[in-house]
Amino acid sequence: MKRVLLYTLEYPPDQGGVASYLYALHHALPAVTVIRATLGRYSPRWLGLVFDLIQRVRRDRIQCVAVSHVLPVGYAALVTRVIQRIPYVVFVHGLDLLRARRDPWKKMWCGIVLRHARTVIANSRFTEKVAESYGVPREKLVVLTPCLEALPVLASEEGRTGHTLLSVGRLVKRKNHATVIAVFPELIKRFPGLTYTIVGNGPERHELEEQIAKLKVRAHITIKDHVSDAERAALYEACDVFVLPVLSSGDDVEGFGIVFLEAASFAKPVVAGRGGGAEEAVEDMKTGILIDPMRQEELVAAISTLLENPTYSRELGARARARVEREFLCTSRAQALLKIYS
Repeated sequence: MKRVLLYTLEYPPDQGGVASYLYALHHALPAVTVIRATLGRYSPRWLGLVFDLIQRVRRDRIQCVAVSHVLPVGYAALVTRVIQRIPYVVFVHGLDLLRARRDPWKKMWCGIVLRHARTVIANSRFTEKVAESYGVPREKLVVLTPCLEALPVLASEEGRTGHTLLSVGRLVKRKNHATVIAVFPELIKRFPGLTYTIVGNGPERHELEEQIAKLKVRAHITIKDHVSDAERAALYEACDVFVLPVLSSGDDVEGFGIVFLEAASFAKPVVAGRGGGAEEAVEDMKTGILIDPMRQEELVAAISTLLENPTYSRELGARARARVEREFLCTSRAQALLKIYS
């Protein structure tokens, strides 16, 4: 295998879907060096990436560069290709491509970076279509969806009482935590002991806390900004339904959503919003329920259906876990990535 350098702004210990995705694909590949790039303090903040990447490629005799974040890291990969004739591969995640379309300058350079890449790796078929709209030839496009290293061992459900919902995702408008909170007064009329845990941090934290207080549901809803891997697994294990009615509005769309796979691996049914890559992660009425995220009555109905019908919920969860085992374990992804880098 060629000497490969993965140059990215996000990688563990960073949290989030992109970091988890890249780690799952790369950590078992010994010939890949991973560098967490750092943007400069002054504009253009990406300029230092160019010099840093060129230096690393020369020093370590890198034969192929892989970058995440098509902009701004793609600028560095493009310049390195021109100066040193080193091919590069680009990972795209959906939102990065969609946001670049808002600015004509960024849209132009995003297209240039993508078209000059040897391979463009998309995290979903949805993202692949967006990349294709930039003029990327189909033969350069490869879909490698997020994956999990292994299925967790499931604990017994004997003795469990009450009902619990779980969301995992950044506290931003697109994740739509506010809508779940908004319907909680209605839900606790039907399920008085219902609790809801949100795992995540972000700019909407204060607004969500205010909403919880205003609706007088603080006894039912908890926000945890940072949890360990063990705590996260325990929360998945303890919940009855995983709910994340992500919004798809214009260019603000979920690229895939690895948390849907995590929930599925614990055999949990999912309620998700229609749109973007979420429709690939969740099979409607087979592994979960897809709803219009703008319609609160659909959210209430979906959650109520799953809580009122535990047998049906277990069937969805079992099919979801089986699908992860069949389609979303990392072994096959790593082999595909080896071929791309070679």
